Amino acid sequence: MGEALPGQTYGIANQTLLMQPFTIVMDRHEVRNNTAVLADARDLIYPIGAGETITWRMVLFFGGAGDVQIGFFTPAAPASGGFLITWTQPGGATGSAVGVFAAYNLAFAQVENSAAGGDEYMAILEGRLFNGPNSGYFRLQWAQVAGVPVNSFLLAGSRMDIWKFAP
Repeated sequence: MGEALPGQTYGIANQTLLMQPFTIVMDRHEVRNNTAVLADARDLIYPIGAGETITWRMVLFFGGAGDVQIGFFTPAAPASGGFLITWTQPGGATGSAVGVFAAYNLAFAQVENSAAGGDEYMAILEGRLFNGPNSGYFRLQWAQVAGVPVNSFLLAGSRMDIWKFAP
């Protein structure tokens, strides 16, 4: 699992001999309109095997007129993990929160991105996941906070970095 696909990298740095992250960078915007139902981000998904441990970082950029919600989803029965998130709250203030193990596989945070036309907001997230007995995918899901007939965007340049450790 975890082999590189076009636009993605993974391996050992020649100079430092340290593990480089598996990196996925979105090359185009993704849109949600009039939906509060979480759905997978098209690109920000990573295969994870049974018993594997990953550490991960996401830098997400949002735009448009609708506020968004995000969540991090795993194969069934993950064993342990947690994460930290910093994001833009309503009104443009900075928010931060700790996502405990139980926050995986749920809608976790609301990210504001509608203060003014042309505004873009970001969320920075870092975490660790020790996967349980089931293989599958670690992935970002997102939607509007409430369905509104305006576009919300996960913007090109949003990225996910994964460091995988053997079981």
